[in-house]
Amino acid sequence: MMNKINVTSFSRLYALMLLSQSPKHGYELIKEVGNAFGKKVSAGEIYPFLKSLRDFNYIKIDERGEREMKKYVLTKEGKIFVANLLDRMSLVIENLMKPNLSSCAHCGCKVYGKSFEKKINNKKFAFCCKYCAQNM
Repeated sequence: MMNKINVTSFSRLYALMLLSQSPKHGYELIKEVGNAFGKKVSAGEIYPFLKSLRDFNYIKIDERGEREMKKYVLTKEGKIFVANLLDRMSLVIENLMKPNLSSCAHCGCKVYGKSFEKKINNKKFAFCCKYCAQNM
């Protein structure tokens, strides 16, 4: 049953990340997701997703507190769902980044994108910075 919810947008993914950090009101999710992406997020984008999460027992509603507003809280199953989703996402991101990663020839750190290059004995080496290149 865990695979029945599709996280098909960055808005949904980010809403899940926010819920994994702390319980949130629906309005808080709309506002914070909108701020993160610099666009207006509609209630029609967030509330149906919350309903589907609730239908699968990934979230529960806590109605205590200020003006009895509903706060959405991840359940144990929801935390497992988010952890599995993050594992899958990290594999995708890792595979997308691999072609653009190199290792510094001096300290071994990973460099994304253009590295600092230096020729030593007619062989080209990649470095994270000019200081590592000077130490070779």
